[in-house]
Amino acid sequence: MTIDVTDDWAVELNLGIIALETRIPESATMCGLERDEVDFSHDQRFGPLTPWVVANARAMLALDELDVLVVRLEQAAMAENPQVNEAALSIVAGMADRDEAVARVGRTAYRLTRRITAREDWKGIVRERADEIGRSRNWTRAYLGDRLEEFIGNTLVACTLQDLMNDRLAMSATGAWCSILSPHEDFPGEKWRCSDSTTAILRGFFADLDEDGLVDRIMAIDDSRNTEESKQCVKLIGSTLVRNASPPPLAEIVGPGLRDLLPYRGARSLMDQLARLIAGLAQPPDSIEPADVARLRLELTETLGVQW
Repeated sequence: MTIDVTDDWAVELNLGIIALETRIPESATMCGLERDEVDFSHDQRFGPLTPWVVANARAMLALDELDVLVVRLEQAAMAENPQVNEAALSIVAGMADRDEAVARVGRTAYRLTRRITAREDWKGIVRERADEIGRSRNWTRAYLGDRLEEFIGNTLVACTLQDLMNDRLAMSATGAWCSILSPHEDFPGEKWRCSDSTTAILRGFFADLDEDGLVDRIMAIDDSRNTEESKQCVKLIGSTLVRNASPPPLAEIVGPGLRDLLPYRGARSLMDQLARLIAGLAQPPDSIEPADVARLRLELTETLGVQW
């Protein structure tokens, strides 16, 4: 299957590449990921979308903050098994005769993972997570490293096959990464936006909330135990990253009591967690049983005051 990049799409891709490159310092480079003239011919290393793949890989290499990367990849993995995405992407690649390009992406993902996991801030994340979950640092290092390579590989393969995928696979494979790239690490894009009725629920919930109210509500649902209910909550949060159930940018839903906190990553992270949990329950995925949805909605009404 041979699909040429149209002139209109070439313009769109170029704009996306420019947007990515503006955030990438010259020092963020790796052999095989050098900046080059943008070309969408089919005889390139990763196929016709090679410049787009390279730009996204370079953006991964240049990430300043790795904590959001770990949070997003784990949330998305709870909602959609990465191996399911990998299998679906492999089928698409086979139909398009791009197996070799995908194999090259896999090797690049491995090298990127090695570079990122060698960073001191990554090692700090491993130490913190090991303490949180009560596992050894060696186990946590291996676990997070495997999940990272899986995430990078699937995301870059999706970039390689972006001209061939349907929307469902594209949203599932790239939503977490698109949210990381967004200006405030909160909104993957219009394709993922939740329904108007869900937006209304979110605005109603956040309308009168201030800093103290935000902290109180986070504490009311915070459960560090690895219980079935806590897993369901993470699955609901992650599900908003892989389908059209994502809350709008936080600036569009919070009230005046929280707007002054939007510039702060820590506060935005708390708001994001609440917004995604509510949105996930307002538009529940098929993987959550209706009885569990009803129970969790009742709990959020009683503990947080959410009006469905």
